[in-house]
Amino acid sequence: MNKKNEPELLSPVGTKESIYAALNSGCNAIYLGGKKFNARKYASNFSDDELIEIIEFCHIRDIKVLITINTLYKNSEINDVLNFASKMYTAGVDAFIIQDLGIFSLLKSNFPSIRLHASTQMTAHNIYSVNFLEKLGFQRIVLSRELSLDEIQNICKKTSTEIEVFIHGALCVSYSGRCLMSSLIGKRSGNRGQCAQPCRLKYSLYKNEEKISEDYLLSPKDIMTLNSIEELINSGITSFKIEGRMKNPEYVAQVTKTYRKYINLALENKFHFPIQDDIEKLTQIFNRGGKFSEGYLKNWAGTKMISASPKSSGIKIGIVEKYNSKLQTASIILSKPVIPGDGIEIWTEKEPHVGAGISKPAKAGDKILIKIKGNIKKGNLVYKSYDKELNDELKKYYQNDTRKRVISAFVKAKLNLPLKLKLRCDDIIVEVAGQTVQTAEKKPVTKEALIKRLSKTGNTPYILDFEEIICDENIYIPINEINSIKRAALLELSTKITEKHKREKVKFSYTAKERIFPKNKYLTVYLSTEEQLYTVLKYNIKRIYFEYNETLLLNFNRYIELSHKNNIEFFICFPKIYRKPFFKKFEESYALFENSDADGYLLRNFQEVKTKKKLVSDYTFNIFNSASAELMNCFFDEMTLSPELTISELTEIASNNTEIIIYGKLTLMTTHQCPIGLYDGKTTEARFCN
Repeated sequence: MNKKNEPELLSPVGTKESIYAALNSGCNAIYLGGKKFNARKYASNFSDDELIEIIEFCHIRDIKVLITINTLYKNSEINDVLNFASKMYTAGVDAFIIQDLGIFSLLKSNFPSIRLHASTQMTAHNIYSVNFLEKLGFQRIVLSRELSLDEIQNICKKTSTEIEVFIHGALCVSYSGRCLMSSLIGKRSGNRGQCAQPCRLKYSLYKNEEKISEDYLLSPKDIMTLNSIEELINSGITSFKIEGRMKNPEYVAQVTKTYRKYINLALENKFHFPIQDDIEKLTQIFNRGGKFSEGYLKNWAGTKMISASPKSSGIKIGIVEKYNSKLQTASIILSKPVIPGDGIEIWTEKEPHVGAGISKPAKAGDKILIKIKGNIKKGNLVYKSYDKELNDELKKYYQNDTRKRVISAFVKAKLNLPLKLKLRCDDIIVEVAGQTVQTAEKKPVTKEALIKRLSKTGNTPYILDFEEIICDENIYIPINEINSIKRAALLELSTKITEKHKREKVKFSYTAKERIFPKNKYLTVYLSTEEQLYTVLKYNIKRIYFEYNETLLLNFNRYIELSHKNNIEFFICFPKIYRKPFFKKFEESYALFENSDADGYLLRNFQEVKTKKKLVSDYTFNIFNSASAELMNCFFDEMTLSPELTISELTEIASNNTEIIIYGKLTLMTTHQCPIGLYDGKTTEARFCN
């Protein structure tokens, strides 16, 4: 039997209860954030002292702790972020999850033994971005959620760095790190952990002033990948990540324990497709719109990935048979049982949906009469919005700490010598000696009795595995002495485990390097059509950026010549998203561009480009501070600063090789879905629309 690669199961944590829920349900690692500096600003999160306690608590239980520093930071915030990172580094955190290039660079330079993980906010969606980030110094890359199983497998085959993939939870409609909608419309930046989730609102789609569709057109269902767990394991993924730091501990418990079950089955070569009860419990605890999708693992895109509601609905349990508006009572035919304490929601044609509590038990097939007010009609579907029995069961997972780790124990009880207990945990060994073992005058302590007493580890996180027991016959050891030596050994072991992970304190502050200010300002122009090109040639501009499209491919040599005749540089834009189906085509195009007189390229993604032409980074690199700009200077001749910065903030970063966007339509979302295609282009589940 071939032993399969065992992936890390990484659970989300937003509260103390969620920590217990994650550990007791079988996770290998948790990820969480502090009160500031992370992408879930509106989660409860933890104070610095709480985080230090959590790190120690988890390490004793053999659980890794990953802390999110996964947003973008302004110059004025950098030193506060570094002070926070320094505290967590000293406490022994296992890794930081990072989006900001400047913070990455500073942590890599000043905290030599810390692991740095590239957040999904860095939009790593192909092997080129993964390789670039690995060379930069990231030990793990969290891939974009848009990738197919085939793409993930190919990336894993071609890289030696660790790969992390989301396996369950919320799915953004935009590539992470490529959404400005909340920021530019709602003044709450998703890149700064303040996303207002505009994608979860209702929208209307119009064509020639005619409304084609109106609904939650941009709100994807949550993903569930249980059916593909074995394939995901076989792909070589290092870490399976569950989304949900803002979810309750019941969610953390149910999702973690379900995935632990099926991961273990796959590792034992006993995998089978999930049983209906497991799927229903996952659906009940949280889903959007009544069903999950498998995300993009085996789907290109499509309406079946879009949710009928942005809220959790639970599972469907019945249908309204009739409604008496005078008495305000609904007669419901149940397809699943209910018990007192359950909550139900009737999906009316217009929102808000209406809900009620259940006061009497009923079986599947029964008719129940519910007192409820609303615009309810015959045929409305009924969902169980709260499952009392399930929630009561899951509460047990976070009421107490039950996570244990097995450690090796060695006991020596020899007459006239001190009682000795040695414990070994990985490379940590503790040995404690007690009182002298005496000859028994009455009832001797047997070997079995000694093991039984030492095995009672109570509420400690340990289970003793006795590898060697040397025990004389007819000996006497007081019970309190056995307990005392056991407590002392376990306490010393916990102390040594904690100390092993701690590091020497690193303290430093960041001061931005002196910048070179430009003597002359100039204009560059982004174009995508020939008409635009002819329009701008007569103006005094320095450079043209031309979009990579069919028009360019057919005419780039002519466009370059026209630009140069007017003393204008001509740069070719690389694709905004660069996925496997287009690799060959773009590589062939790039070979032609390299042999042309084009002056340079505008890059939108992390990738290494071997060229003698100039390279400029687009705003998609989210350059937010001086430290990021300093790092980018190593790779680019010029860079475009983030459009989310104010004038005063731009002034702190700007130098002789920076650009800012001053006019034009910014892409609010870069999405793999096509709303027009979904609702009017008749794509159904196909790849292209008409």
